[in-house]
Amino acid sequence: MQIGYGVINRVKRSGFAYKLIGLLSGTIIAQVIPIVLSPVFSRLYVPPQFGEFAIFLSVSAILAVISNGRYAMAVMVEDDFNDRKYLFWGSMLVCTVFCFLCFIIGHYVLPIFFNNSFIKSPVNIVACVLGTFLLSINQLLGFWFNKSNQLKIIAKSKVAQGIGIGAVTLLFGIWKFHVINGLVWGYIFGMLLANLYFWAAIIKHFKKSDPFKFAHLWRVLKNHIEYPLYSAPGALMDASALQIPTLVLSYLFDTSIIGYWGFTIRLIQVPSSLISFSLSQVLFQRFTTIKDKIRLRTDVDKLMKALCLLFVPIGIVILLFGPQLFSFAFGKNWHEAGIYAQILIIPFGIKFIITPVSIIFPAVNRVKLGTQWQLIYFIGTISWLVIGYIFHVNIYLLLIIYSIHEVLLYGYYYYLIKKVLM
Repeated sequence: MQIGYGVINRVKRSGFAYKLIGLLSGTIIAQVIPIVLSPVFSRLYVPPQFGEFAIFLSVSAILAVISNGRYAMAVMVEDDFNDRKYLFWGSMLVCTVFCFLCFIIGHYVLPIFFNNSFIKSPVNIVACVLGTFLLSINQLLGFWFNKSNQLKIIAKSKVAQGIGIGAVTLLFGIWKFHVINGLVWGYIFGMLLANLYFWAAIIKHFKKSDPFKFAHLWRVLKNHIEYPLYSAPGALMDASALQIPTLVLSYLFDTSIIGYWGFTIRLIQVPSSLISFSLSQVLFQRFTTIKDKIRLRTDVDKLMKALCLLFVPIGIVILLFGPQLFSFAFGKNWHEAGIYAQILIIPFGIKFIITPVSIIFPAVNRVKLGTQWQLIYFIGTISWLVIGYIFHVNIYLLLIIYSIHEVLLYGYYYYLIKKVLM
């Protein structure tokens, strides 16, 4: 008992560890809700609906990463409170204009050039624009509260998000309302709920604001112009490389296969990616304050070992019993998704371990090196997709090629991280 209290006291004294556990607890709770409900969702929704949901998530993720011009990242490094507020409102303005243009292009231009049922649906276009806007604002608000060391607010917003997604997705599935996809709109409602919680908490930060000056806004945005000019292209390539497979697979295969792919991604990669993103938020703040590379190497090594220990048991179970596990938990219709999980679990695990510490590149002002890897990764992703398209390989072989690509490229990513810390 005394040992337990001693551990707790040591964690509390370590501000970094305490913040990390606090933020991760909210993220984990938020993810547990949809995952626990997944056996229900898999019986309420059919694979093509999960395929449509996967396309929606991919489009929103690609657009959201550049929607605010990456000025949200600048909020984390700006120490002047007044300038930070102008960065916040500037990010909001850029995001709003960007999403409006996306709606115009998606609704009026894309249907002319693409004969695709997803693109031709006005409901899907509205959903993608809303998803982009809410995701972008959520990230901006997360960075604001992270900079303010109010990680409990971030954790609670993630719990609100998980509850919103679970409740609305379940409601639409039971209701059998086929006009709109409950998976898509459940996600949108959850993001909206999280953002509303953020806004309720952030109002007090702006109560005693000076009169708004557009000249000051322009000056602050101009002073951080390197974010849209240099950070945004690399981030776009990175996000595209992660999400384009879903979009290309939707062109090569029918929506049922995309549904199996999307379900596997949702169940395995999305929770791990969100945990990685939450970790990177805390790590970014810590890494920017540590100048000693020996301490940085120590933090990176400890974190990667902890993530490895977290992944290995889960990875082994899925690798050995993926199809049986999916059939039992989600129904016989999802046996195929279990096979996909077997193939993908190793690259997913490697990404889960390495991605959080990749925030070291902007933290130590080595953005160009990180961008170079993103370019290589983007080219590699396009290459394996082109191979699949030219040779018309089946989905299993294509997933194996994808897995080899991920292992090799993220192995090189790890080498670059270690190089930066030398």
